[in-house]
Amino acid sequence: SFTLDSVAPGGSTGRLAIRERISEFSVAEIDLPSYQIGNVHPVEVLTGDTSTTATAQVIVSLNNIGPADSISFTHVELDAMGQPLIFDSLASNGHVVIRRSETDNTVIAKGNIESN
Repeated sequence: SFTLDSVAPGGSTGRLAIRERISEFSVAEIDLPSYQIGNVHPVEVLTGDTSTTATAQVIVSLNNIGPADSISFTHVELDAMGQPLIFDSLASNGHVVIRRSETDNTVIAKGNIESN
């Protein structure tokens, strides 16, 4: 699993776990226990490490967190371009970002995902 660090005032911390299924595709589970109740928090996996968020490309969008709980589960088969995505075969590092809301793109938490 990977640590998600708070990066904004009122930000949140949490964990991202990526588990491979028998199909070789993955389920991404995010637990953000200190999240803001009532908000929907969009989640994306981006290229590069956390220092490249401003210029990074979306690898895949994950299911939103909230508004009533702090957990998101996403079955992942395809990347943002519609190509098969297997996290264990990523050739380069990526990172996950969690945004404040659907209308405020401020990143409230992010963490690196190392390639295998």
